[in-house]
This record gives sequence, C-alpha cells and structure tokens, in this order.
Amino acid sequence: MADGGPGPERAPDPAGTTAPAEPDESAPAEPSAPTESTEPVPDDEGEEGPQATEDGASAEGSPQAVPTCVGAALVLTAGQSDGAAGSLTIPLEFTNVGEVTCALVGYPGVSLTGENGGENVGEQVGAPARRGDERGQGVPVELAPGEVALADLRVGTAENYPAEDCEPEPSGGLRVFPPDETEALFLPFDGLTACANDGVALLSVTAVYEVPA
Repeated sequence: MADGGPGPERAPDPAGTTAPAEPDESAPAEPSAPTESTEPVPDDEGEEGPQATEDGASAEGSPQAVPTCVGAALVLTAGQSDGAAGSLTIPLEFTNVGEVTCALVGYPGVSLTGENGGENVGEQVGAPARRGDERGQGVPVELAPGEVALADLRVGTAENYPAEDCEPEPSGGLRVFPPDETEALFLPFDGLTACANDGVALLSVTAVYEVPA
C-alpha cells in the first residue's frame, strides 16, 4: 500500500481577519478629570494684602518718621526764670514756626557768650552745660506748627567761686544748639556772669520735654 501524501495545507487567514487584541483593563475608560485650576488661590479666604495709599506707601506699613526740627524752623525764647540758692533756672522755650510737624529729642547744647560790645560777643565763654537727668534721658517731643517744647537750664552763680578759679566775665546771653543741630540759636539774657575758666561747670541743662498739661 502506497504511503499517503502530505495532508492538505491549512489556508492562511485572510488579511485583516486576525482576532482583535483584548482591551487593556488598566487604561481608563474615559478621559481623566482636568487637573486643579491654575488660577492663584489666596492663602486665607476673605483676607487681602496691604493696600497702597495714594502716595504709594503701604497702609499697613510703619508710619513715616517725623522729621527733626531744624534751627530755621525754631524760635528760642526764655520763660519765667526762677532763682534758688546759688543758681538760676531758665526755661528754654523752643517754638516750631515751620509749616510741618517736627520732633525734638535729647539735650540741647548750651553755653554762655561774651558780653554785647565785648571782644567775645556771641562767642562761647567757659564750659558748656552738663547734662542733667531731672527730665530723664529724653523722649521724642513732636511739635505741630506753633507748639512749644521746653528744656530747663540751671546757671550757677559765678560769684560763689574764687575769682582766680572762675575768671569771671560778664555774659550777653546764651548760645543754644537744638538737639541734633549744628547751627546755634542766640538768646540775649542780661545779668549773667560766666566763668572763663572752663574747668568750672556753671551750667547744666535737662533733656527737651513736653509743656506740662
């Protein structure tokens, strides 16, 4: 019996008739939801940042510092002096004659000057005033236009010192530097005697303070 020939070959599948792939169960069935909005979200609801004022300064920022009173904006006068044993106290009155509020803080610089008509007229004679603490160390005193700040000057009696130690010299008044100022104001004041020897401390002055209510 003759061997049988090869069996009939299987016909190839028609093109395009391959079985479809199984769907990937891990893929989302629908498009994913949109991510969070890119619009900025305030940290705290209902709160807003500092609002700028018309001049550009922050409404919540620090207030601008009050400028220091300069000599050109001040007039210096003497209040009612008060004599005590061995000294005379003179209230120095600083009046703001400028157009804006300004501030004084600390101690004025004070010295006696030469007698009017003398060779030292307007010039310092003797030691400048020491700093006294009767009014504390000084706090800012704000002066609106027309307002006044005070400092108390105590002048010792030159005649209480031996002439050879004091070297007495008639004085024509006071040379006063407002706090933090380099230009002096001159206050005429009769009847004072300076000690030309700057080793004798005739003067002491308090820090500037507000006029008592």
